[in-house]
Amino acid sequence: KSDNSGKSTVHSLSADGSLAAGQAHNDSGESRATVWRGQDYGEKLDLGTLKSDNSGESEVNALSADGSVAAGSVYDKDDTGFALYQYRRAVVWHGQDYGDKLDLGTLKSDNSGKSTVRSLSADGSVAAGVADNDNGEERATVWRISGLNVTGRIDAEHTRAALARMGRDGLAVAALQYHALARLRDRCLPQNGRACVQLRSGYAADGSRRDADTAISAAYRVSPSFAAGASLARSTARSLPDSYRRSSGNFGGSLFAQWQIGDGTWFVRPSLALNRYAVRPVRELLDNTEPASGRSHVKGLGAELAFGRDGHIWSWEAGIRHSRIKRAAYSEDDAVFPARYGEMGFNDTAAFAAAKAAYPLNARFSLTAEAAVERSLHTRKPEFTAELPYVGSFRYRPDYARTRGTFAAGLRYHPAPATALSLTPYVGKSLSKDTLRGIDFRLSHSF
Repeated sequence: KSDNSGKSTVHSLSADGSLAAGQAHNDSGESRATVWRGQDYGEKLDLGTLKSDNSGESEVNALSADGSVAAGSVYDKDDTGFALYQYRRAVVWHGQDYGDKLDLGTLKSDNSGKSTVRSLSADGSVAAGVADNDNGEERATVWRISGLNVTGRIDAEHTRAALARMGRDGLAVAALQYHALARLRDRCLPQNGRACVQLRSGYAADGSRRDADTAISAAYRVSPSFAAGASLARSTARSLPDSYRRSSGNFGGSLFAQWQIGDGTWFVRPSLALNRYAVRPVRELLDNTEPASGRSHVKGLGAELAFGRDGHIWSWEAGIRHSRIKRAAYSEDDAVFPARYGEMGFNDTAAFAAAKAAYPLNARFSLTAEAAVERSLHTRKPEFTAELPYVGSFRYRPDYARTRGTFAAGLRYHPAPATALSLTPYVGKSLSKDTLRGIDFRLSHSF
């Protein structure tokens, strides 16, 4: 006011304290967005409103660090002097004497409704506050500002929910990789000759995730008591969780060696398996969020030491296995508000035991069965971390099954003494506590 009477409030200061901003009454009794500056803050700037005649009420709630950008809201009063906050609009003032004004809008599809800014980033490029959505709800909102344009606006809580879903999907990705390593340990062993080859094609389902792969393995008996072999596999149709897209790779391999000891029925077998593929994680698009994705890769390493005994009908084995699975850290590369994701790893050392049986029906056909169980002994639980500037950080440690097992029963056919075909369905409990089910077809030959 010209006589300096009335009410005023300061809501924000610039970083060096040279500028103060808030609201103050003018000679018409309107509460106006105001910036005080100069000697003893003696210079007062009325920032005005969004109306063409500059009438109405306004307030500044935040300043950038250097004070060049101010943000708050504009609104009207009714005839009784009551503030019409239902028509409040978020606004940014900047430029020479704050003469440029930008209506930040709302989360509604038609940009109607109310909104306000409560805070600004240090450089004034990001504003945070609340805005209405299409359901009439007032939601925490973040706006990205570039000059005279709003380049992005997001619902902060829905964005955090999308990050949370990516965390849950992370364990599912680790579980798929874990079972891929297990299938890489499948091998042939020369029975009626010095060498063998095996072709395996399999399909596995872990909850709603699917994986089909094909593998070829070979082994050579160096001496009556020692054999060694290798496998190479490729996933041909891997259905990842909703927030992951496979991009390339999908190859895996394994090596093993087996020593026969004692009377030749006892054995010791170390093995090593590796698997890697590239992925493009895609953040789920929820209401008033933005599409966002990045590039990463998932790799796994599995080491196993087994001992056991082979029999004509029954055989068994037990041992220790270690699994290490990692999804590399990455940042989203196509978003206005990109999130950064930390490395997600899963390390597990487990004891296992398995029993197998093959019951001959006649000279060519046999029934087969296998039961296996493993129990985690020492584990570094997977941890999902994400950080989205101006929205917050997210940390999630999913639970997993410490005891896992499978049961398989199938049919084996020998068209010739050195050749075998088998079909084996199986069911079990997966790392992610879902039901694991699948089927494998094998064709092997010894020579």
